[in-house]
Amino acid sequence: MKGVDCASKITKDTAERLVREGFCFACRYHVPEGYSKRLTRDEAEAVSSAGLKILSVFETYAARALEGAPAGREDGAAALEVARELEMPEGAIIYFAVDFDAGADDMDEIESYFRAAREEIKPFDIGVYGSYYVIEEMAARGVCRGHWQTYAWSKGLVSEYMNVYQYSNGESAAGIEVDFDEAESLDGMWSCCSEVENMADENTKGNVPSEWAKEACAWAVEEGLFRGDENGDMHWQEPVTRETLAVILMRALG
Repeated sequence: MKGVDCASKITKDTAERLVREGFCFACRYHVPEGYSKRLTRDEAEAVSSAGLKILSVFETYAARALEGAPAGREDGAAALEVARELEMPEGAIIYFAVDFDAGADDMDEIESYFRAAREEIKPFDIGVYGSYYVIEEMAARGVCRGHWQTYAWSKGLVSEYMNVYQYSNGESAAGIEVDFDEAESLDGMWSCCSEVENMADENTKGNVPSEWAKEACAWAVEEGLFRGDENGDMHWQEPVTRETLAVILMRALG
C-alpha cells in the first residue's frame, strides 16, 4: 500500500487528491505546539474524512534519541499529551525518529531512549523510524512494535522486520512535496473516524477500493487506465459499461 510523509499540512482537498492518486496513508508529525510541521486535530479529521489512514511520527530534531532515557521520558510524556489532544485511539503506534546515520556505538543510548518513551506513552504503542541498522538492532532488542525503515543510510539493505518503508525523498504528490512510502499493512495507523464511517463515506464515491483490489487499482491509476469523474470520484465498486470499457481499452492500446 502506498503512502506519503511530509512536513506540510494536508488539507481536505489535498487528502482527497492523494486518495485519487492511489495513496492509502499519510505520515505526519506528532509533536507539541510550536512546530510548524505539527499535526492538528482539524487536519487529522480532514485526512481521515478523505479516507487516508494516519501514521504518527515524533521528531523534534534528528539526533534526539542519542540523549538516552531522560530525553525518552520527556518526549514520551509530550507525545502522550499530543495523542490525547488528537484523540488518537488507544493501541495506535507513535513512531519516534532516529533520523541520522546511527552507528553501533549509538545503539545503547537509542535503546534507552525508546524504552523510556515507551513507558510514558501507554496505552499507545511505540515504533521506530530509522535506517536498516537501527531497525535491525531495535527489533533484536525487542524495543518496538512498529518498524519504519528509511532507505537513507541503509546501503540498499531492507530489514525483514520492516513494516513501513520510505523509499524516496523530495517527491511531489497532490501538489505538495512529500517522501514516498510503502506499507505491508495499515497496522498501527489510525483515523479520527470509525472504520464503518470511513468506508461508508468513501464507498459512496467509490474512492477506496476493496482490500483485495487496492494494489491493482493503484496500478490502474498510475498507468492512466482509470481516472476519476468530473468530481474526481473513482466509482471502484460500480459495474463497467461498454463505453467505459472502450475508453479504458483506447488508453491501454494508445
